[in-house]
Amino acid sequence: MYLFFTLTAGILISLIALLNGTLTAAAGLYLTTVIIHVTAIIFALIILWIGKNSFIPKKKLPLWMYCGGLISVMCTLCSNYAFGKINLIAITALGLLAQAIASLIIDCFGLLGARKRRVRPATWVCIAFSSCGIVYMLYGSEMSVFSAIAASFAAGIGLVVSRVISASLAEYSGTVGSSLINHMIGLPLAVLLLFVVGSSELAALPG
Repeated sequence: MYLFFTLTAGILISLIALLNGTLTAAAGLYLTTVIIHVTAIIFALIILWIGKNSFIPKKKLPLWMYCGGLISVMCTLCSNYAFGKINLIAITALGLLAQAIASLIIDCFGLLGARKRRVRPATWVCIAFSSCGIVYMLYGSEMSVFSAIAASFAAGIGLVVSRVISASLAEYSGTVGSSLINHMIGLPLAVLLLFVVGSSELAALPG
């Protein structure tokens, strides 16, 4: 069952990267980030309303549990920035490699409230082979795409950190509630970046 959900999540991640990248090409990097957050908030509110569930935590939580949304904004920006500069399979592969490395570090040291786990040597061997495969796939790329490669890798690391933080928050506010809180916290940052850095995208809007 867990394998099925993991496979489904991988497919959805690739689909999301494609859809978000396509929207970025049409609307711009920062405006797309705002649109994504507004859409997620509306969708989460509808689900909570249908299930008549509350998203407000029942106890006071440490501030770090609310940082997942801020990290998620940067992940979205990095992932969407890379789209079109390198192909989708490279974006996905780099993101997954970064997620694997970040997850191993979190497991090894028990960071962000995660349970400390022993990592088998075979896991490191698999990471090494994956790294070699990605290097071979990107071999010969122009220097101009290295910023996109770095962005994809950073998005993968940020995604894991955001997920771990969100999982801790979900214990007190529910899965959908955690998603709603994260996007509500991330939206002001996305709007600020739109007006400060991406003002040209607003000027380009019709009308």
